[in-house]
Parts: sequence; structure tokens; C-alpha cells
Amino acid sequence: MIESIKHTPQINNDSFRHPQFALAETKLYTRIGCVLLIGIISIIAVSYLAPSTPIWTAVNNILVSVVTSGVFALVSAFYISYFFIDPNDIALTSTLLPEDIGQALERIATNATDYKIFVRTGRHFRAEVLPMLVKRARENRHPIRVE
Repeated sequence: MIESIKHTPQINNDSFRHPQFALAETKLYTRIGCVLLIGIISIIAVSYLAPSTPIWTAVNNILVSVVTSGVFALVSAFYISYFFIDPNDIALTSTLLPEDIGQALERIATNATDYKIFVRTGRHFRAEVLPMLVKRARENRHPIRVE
């Protein structure tokens, strides 16, 4: 009986995103960008059209600080959404049901260049997985390291 399989897949950031959430995220970023653009236009309008009184200078400074904070938040959100992955999404995609173990072993064996397995007897590995690894190694003329 197989106890555990160690396989390190290549993580593609886009593979965890649901299309509905990606669309909502894009709409949100677009709306925030439009609000910031309106803020920048209003800063320019206040600085050129308003008289040089202390009240208009204060209004312009407040607008500049709000828009600067918004730009920082938007850049931070892009950075976080691109480089960080939600651990819950990873856990959902890496859950393996008992009835899917055979298909997962076959998929890993056909794509693996290195294969590590921790088993008690290894009967299933020798009968099912090892022949697939040998066949793939012969077809590709590449060694596959099995531990």
C-alpha cells in the first residue's frame, strides 16, 4: 500500500485563479485606476485654475496625498496578486481523493524526470508505475532517477 508520494509540481500563479474571480479583480483594478486618474486630473485642475490662496493649496495637498496613497495601494495590490498565492487555493488543488490515486500516479510517472516514493512494500510501484517510468525513459532516451 502506498503511504505517500513526494512530487513537487511547478506552480503557475494563473492556474489557481478562477476565471470569475480574475474578471472581478480586473474590473476592480480598472475602477480604482479610473478614480485615481480623475484624482490626478483634479490635482492638475486645482493647481492651475484655482487662485493661490491657502485653502486651495490645502485642498491640492490633500488631493495629492490621497492620489499618492491610492497609487501605492494599487501597485501593492498588483504585486501581491502576482507574486503571492493563497494557501487555501493550493490546498484545494493539491487534495487527492482515494479514487484518483491511480490516475495521479500515472500522470506523475509520465511527466516526471525524478521520482521519489515512500512505500511499505512497493508492490503497486513495481507493477504499475515503474514500467511507465522505464517506458518513458526509453522513449525520451533520458535517465529517470528513482529513489
